[in-house]
This record gives sequence, structure tokens and C-alpha cells, in this order.
Amino acid sequence: MGQVHCSNASQGQRLKEAGKDALLSSDPVVEVEEVLARRRNRALVTGRYTITRRLDDDYIFDGKIVGSGMNGPVRLATGKGDARKYAIKSFKKNGLSSQKRAELKNESEVYLTLDHPQVAKLEMIYETQEELHLVMEYMAGGELYRRLSSKKCYSEADAACCIRQVLLSVAYLHAQGVVHRDLKLENFLYETEDSDHLKLIDFGFAKFWNQDAKMSQACGSLHYVAPEVLERAYTDKADLWSCGVIAYMLLTGTPPFFGNDNEVVAKIRAGTPHWSQRFHTLSVQPKSLVRGLLLADPGQRLSAKAALEHPFVQAGSPKQQETILDADILKSLRRFARASAFRRALLSIMAWSLSNEDRALLREEFISMDSESRGTITHRELKAALEERFHVCSEEADMLFSSLDTDNDEEIEYNEFLAAALLARVHVHEDLLRRTFRRFDKDDTGIITAQDLRSVLGDHFDGAEMEELIHEADASGDGKVNYDAFLDYFYKSDPVDERPLALNLPPVHTIAQVATTESLPSMLAHSDLSYIRPPPLDLPYSSELSTQSAPVESQACRQKKQPRMEKLGAVIDKLVGHGPRTHDVSKRLLKKTLRRIARPLSRHSSRSQTSPSPKVLTPNSAESKAEGLPTLLCSMARPSNAVTGKSTLVHL
Repeated sequence: MGQVHCSNASQGQRLKEAGKDALLSSDPVVEVEEVLARRRNRALVTGRYTITRRLDDDYIFDGKIVGSGMNGPVRLATGKGDARKYAIKSFKKNGLSSQKRAELKNESEVYLTLDHPQVAKLEMIYETQEELHLVMEYMAGGELYRRLSSKKCYSEADAACCIRQVLLSVAYLHAQGVVHRDLKLENFLYETEDSDHLKLIDFGFAKFWNQDAKMSQACGSLHYVAPEVLERAYTDKADLWSCGVIAYMLLTGTPPFFGNDNEVVAKIRAGTPHWSQRFHTLSVQPKSLVRGLLLADPGQRLSAKAALEHPFVQAGSPKQQETILDADILKSLRRFARASAFRRALLSIMAWSLSNEDRALLREEFISMDSESRGTITHRELKAALEERFHVCSEEADMLFSSLDTDNDEEIEYNEFLAAALLARVHVHEDLLRRTFRRFDKDDTGIITAQDLRSVLGDHFDGAEMEELIHEADASGDGKVNYDAFLDYFYKSDPVDERPLALNLPPVHTIAQVATTESLPSMLAHSDLSYIRPPPLDLPYSSELSTQSAPVESQACRQKKQPRMEKLGAVIDKLVGHGPRTHDVSKRLLKKTLRRIARPLSRHSSRSQTSPSPKVLTPNSAESKAEGLPTLLCSMARPSNAVTGKSTLVHL
């Protein structure tokens, strides 16, 4: 299973390793190791935090204030590398009180752990000795509050769509052990003016909560706080009360509590919202949802998951046919599973560099697979989606899940899904590749080294050392990869194999029976199908092959098969090359074996009723061992049957 291993180095050791390039010598606000203790995805955390680059190296401020958060104003800026707009919240560290510093630390570290389609994306945190900057995606569509003001109130259908998105973000936070504590209309923003996609912002009051004790800090915006917050003893259910207030306001255009501050506090403590005339004209389902969220007793109040399952919210979900997993995404998942460790690492970082437009191509597929509303995809959910849509067998679903779960936490996060599926939807242009390169090249030297990879990915990625990863793209052999070499590596011929994954992984010495004791041709030995890469071959050469006869073929069948065999021969020639004569025997045997595999694909239509059925060989069968056939070739699966959807082993 893919795994990112966290370094044991402390924050102080990391500052020392950064050396003269570090802009922060001591006393950081963000403690990376503390964040990694909560989230094992190192690329998610260290890939978005830098102490070696200055903000003005990458962004130019436009002189416009686009909002204000709990801890400071938010300014608009333009990225130098991509000319896109970003929202940046900046803080002066000098002179901060211990409480303000703790609040800044909390906001930054919470934000670093979040990764969901309904949460505004954190691009990067820049920390120097004097300042800390949070760079976020720019939500040009403005606040939900502003749009509600222009509409006066939402239709029930539009409100259901909004409330669903609000609840998806809250359900994700709660599943990650985070309570927002300041949910309100102003903290949900639209991506663009013509978009209906909402995202949650401002984590200034957000808190990691372990459920062992109730929270006591009274915080938030008065009209949205729950009764138990005023009593200074509350849980994550306080967020659901705020969701109830938001839902009420979307449906009626008015707040459920009004008056001066003292009157509002008294009404909230009593748990007596004002059920307006407009509220009473609503249909049964929206009224039921709002009443379930505005219950004064938090024990009786709906949870985020229960609210998402409410019939009114379900009506706001996209139609199933609009979000169903398609064949292109399955092909992309299979390619990702077969890719080398460095290519998977590259795609993982590339996913963070995707634009909102690119992410929009895949986000509903991710959300639709998250049937448990945790904001991640579990093994059970992926398996169910693949089996229902494509009849993918359990073994292949296991292998796909293992390859996608790069941090080995038994869940597929949003970015992990994007990394594996992006080739199905996203056109990988040079701007995207340049942004990806810059995420590795944090000190802006124009090259990537093993140390750069280590700073983003940790000491190991998927069991491979960083030196091994850099070697994959290091054409010059000096341990450095410049941008041109990076492009060459990404665009190099990548074995494209979209068949189902082999159900039985090859054992040691997989291809020994069809190769000499010399090493395999470099094209095969360095294939991106990394899990079939064999160790040095030291078994004695064997030329034993089955003498099983094939049914007599008709002239029409032979003519039909000829183009296929010519293509197959060309592939074999490319695989084994035209090297020394010592390869001649293995070349002939490989051709013979592959032709035996290809023969049944064209003979099913011409086989007579009296012809004997071909023998089916599996990798561990006695027949395959007796005939000396390679496990790799025996376990190659044919494409899914169009009728049954089942994968079948090739008939030899």
C-alpha cells in the first residue's frame, strides 16, 4: 500500500536544514510536526508551507481589500506564475499577544489539514521571522449573505442546494475532529458570480476537538450562536444550530432572532425562534429540517450526517446520472495504480496546482462516491462504486484503493482522488506543470534535488527513497532535475495499460522462464508498471513450453488475425530490441508465448463445435508451472466483457 513516511526531524532540525535559505530562524508560529501528528499526508501539509520563499517572489498585491477575517484583512493579489487572482491574509508577528499568537497558530494549523470541495483551498502559507501569510483561492462570487440580500429569499429548490453544500462542509470538518464555531452567511462564498458552488472560509475560531470534554470559549457571531455556547459548555452540535439559522434565513429572508443584543441573547437561551408567516407558508420538508436543527437540546438536534440524509436536503443533490463514475475515470485510476512512485508523487502535487475550473470537472464524482458524508472515500465506498458501475472484482478494487491511499490512513482524500483521476478530465498544459515544478522547487533555484523532494514528501514515498525518485527523471545523472528534464520526464512515453489490474501479483523471478539470465531490456525493466519490476534473474533458463495443439483455423480467420499479429510482432520487437544474439532465444520464446495468448482472441468466432475447449491457465495452476509459462503473462486479464462486465483470464 502506498505510504508517505513522516520525517522524525523536529521543526528546529528542519530550520537548520534550510540553512541560509531560510527566512525564519526560530520560534515559528506553525509547528509542522504537530500538524503531521493529526494528518499523515505530508504532501498535504509540507507542500503548502514554506520558510524559504518570500510572498513577493510569487505574488503582486492589487491594492484591493476583498474581505476581513477574524484575525485580519484579506487582500487581492495576482500570481506571477499564472496571472490568477488570489486572496491573501497577512499578519505581523511582532507584538502579538500570546492569545493572538495562539489564535493565529490554531487558524493556520487547522487550515493546513483541510482538503474538501466545499472548503476554500489554501494554496500556501509563507512564514518569515516577521510575518505570516495565508494564500487562498479567490472566491470571486462573493458572500452568500450578499446574494441572499439581492434575492430577498431563496426558492425551496435553491435553498436545498445551498443547505446541502453548507452541511457537506460541516460534516467533513466534524469527521476530521474540527469544529468551526463561526458559521454564518458571510463565511460561505461563491466561486464566481455565475456559479452556485459554495465554499467555507475563515477558520479563525476553528478548533481541534477530541470529544473528551465540552468546549467553553464563548465565540462566534451573536445571531448564529447556539444556546449551549452562551452557557459555555458545548460540542460540535453548536455548528448545527448555526446551520439551522442559515437555513431559516435562506428560506424566509429574515433572521429567526431579532431585537437588541440582550433580547437576542434571551431568545436564544430560551430556544424560541420567531416562526414568521413566511416560514409557515413553506412546505413540510423544509420546515421539518429547520426545526430539527434549531432544537434547544443539542442531544436531540440533528447531526450533520443526519441533516444530509433529510429528504429536503436530498432533493438538493445533483441527479445521479450527472455524477456517475464513468469509464474514463476508471482508466485514469488504473493508470495511476500502475505508475511509478515518482509519477504518482508528481500527480499528487499537481492536483494541488489545479485551477478551480479543472477541479470542477471531478468534484461531484468525488462527492457522489462519499456516501457516508465524511468528506473522504472509504474502501467500502470505492469498492461499491466500482462494482456497481463496472463490475470490477474485489481484488482489483483493493489494489486501486491501496494505490490511491498514498498516506495509508484508510481513506482517500479529495486531493488523492484528484491526483488519480485528473488524467481523465484535465488537459495538462505547461502552466500547470510549471506550478507543479515550483511546488517542489521551494527555494526557487530552478532545479529539484532529492532534498527538495524530501521537504515536500518526507524521507520516503511509497517505500522509495528520495534519491530513487529523483533518479527516475535525472537524465544527466547528477542528482538534479531542471525544468526541461522535468517536462521530458512527464511527457516521455508512458506505458498506457487500461486493462483490469492483475488479480495475482507476480512472484519473484516472474519472467525467468522466457528470458536469459541477462537483465531485461531497459524499456521493460524501467517500465512505469513498477509492481511487476523483477529482481535480478538467477534461475536457470528453461525452454519448456506447452505442446498443446490449437484448433484448425480457417483461411478467413488467418486473414483476420494477420494485422493483429503484425502489430504484436512490432510491439515485441520494441520490447526486446535488436540487441546481441544472446537474446535471440528469449525473443523467439517471448514471441511464441505472446502469440499463443493472442490466438484465442481471434479464434472464438471460427472454432467449430467439435473443437476442444482451450485450456485456462492461472498463475498458480499446475499446468502453468509444468509448461514453464510466466506468471505475468498468465495473469494478464482481458478487457471487461460488454455483457457480463466480468474480467476473464486469457485462454492459452
